[in-house]
Amino acid sequence: MKSGNRGSIELALQFLLGLVTLCLVVAYFFASSAETLATLRPLVFGSFMGFITFSLTLWFFRPINDPLAPTVVASLPDALTAGMIVTQLESSGISARAVGGYTSGFQTEVASDVKVVVAKSDVAAAKEVLKNV
Repeated sequence: MKSGNRGSIELALQFLLGLVTLCLVVAYFFASSAETLATLRPLVFGSFMGFITFSLTLWFFRPINDPLAPTVVASLPDALTAGMIVTQLESSGISARAVGGYTSGFQTEVASDVKVVVAKSDVAAAKEVLKNV
């Protein structure tokens, strides 16, 4: 799931849960017998508590927008090419590093996939530098 869709999905789920709660509350007030009221009472309470819990969970655990979060700007076939891109980015004033190459004499990831990573706040500037490379 893309992170851009997360907000839409959460909003849709919250809307549906609220709609179910509202329908149960309306049904509770229009119930004609004591038996129906006894059946609906725990459903209304559970639905309401679920709605409140889900809403508070979304609020407390919302994604944090960290400007220093590492973001991949390029994926290259080898560490040598990635090193040249990192050097170009650093000469432009953008802190960058290559991940997935050799570390302490052994390879940490697949040889054909070395990623160049910059801070999230530097992604636009890094992409501009990469256009000119």
